[in-house]
Amino acid sequence: MNYQNINLSNNEKKGHVLKSSLSHTKNFFELRINCGDLYLREDISWDEDIKYCRDLLHLEFENLDEKLETCKVFMEYTAPEEEDISLIKKNKLSSYEINEDIHLFKVTIFDFDQKEKILQICDDFFMGNEDLVIKIIKSLKNLKKITFIGRNFENKKDGMLIADNGMDDELIRHHYNNPSWEDEMFLDPAKDKDDLEQLVKLKKEIGSDIEIDFNFLSDASLDLLKKINFFKDETSIYDYILTKTLIKSGLQCQKKLWLDFHEPEKEDNNTSIYSGNIFGKKLRELDKSGLDLSKLQNEEAL
Repeated sequence: MNYQNINLSNNEKKGHVLKSSLSHTKNFFELRINCGDLYLREDISWDEDIKYCRDLLHLEFENLDEKLETCKVFMEYTAPEEEDISLIKKNKLSSYEINEDIHLFKVTIFDFDQKEKILQICDDFFMGNEDLVIKIIKSLKNLKKITFIGRNFENKKDGMLIADNGMDDELIRHHYNNPSWEDEMFLDPAKDKDDLEQLVKLKKEIGSDIEIDFNFLSDASLDLLKKINFFKDETSIYDYILTKTLIKSGLQCQKKLWLDFHEPEKEDNNTSIYSGNIFGKKLRELDKSGLDLSKLQNEEAL
């Protein structure tokens, strides 16, 4: 797959066709989806892009009859830096030179191999595609552990696509001009009954020998899952969970990371995450009707 240069005509901007690169040999599966450029593509929707990924996986796993030693699925986007955007605007360009180490960002949907025997799954993909995820999980050889991870945009140089305020979705919506872009969603079984039911179903389907943990989980959800004996071994659960916010804090400033971890603000730190989930779910229900929900603060506002 060649990302050396992005060049889109006006028609292609409006109707960008996602491209996929699939490598499927004995015991090995890797799918990479080229989702285009976050700035040059017009009004990108994460939900629409993930549907394309889901449909491809349905086709590939519908009749799969083998155990996979490696399974990797990535969504890939390019994103210009400030100087690139300035040049595009100033010179009315439809392309810019791509440096894969800087401009190319990978979002992990699935990542599993025999080195760690740990499957990483993006929360955002699991929610709504639970049966497909279970089918994929059952095809993995020697699986020991499942870890739910966030929708992280990672490149080779700096690590992550990070807005100054830590709100990646706002950056993509406003700075890169994609008003239809949906908020990231996290599993929150304490506040969402369906999340709890799907996690319990997952545990039942895969068996008790496989551990499950989360890169982000609210305190209330962690307590609930402990209460129902969801975790295989509570001694393996750390007293902290590494969150996307903490990762961003560390990348911005080590002192900020220390303060955010040891002396967090007393307000409910889960409120913004929950509001984001509510926003995302309502937006999906409205099917992009054009309503401005950007000022939504709580569920009652709906």
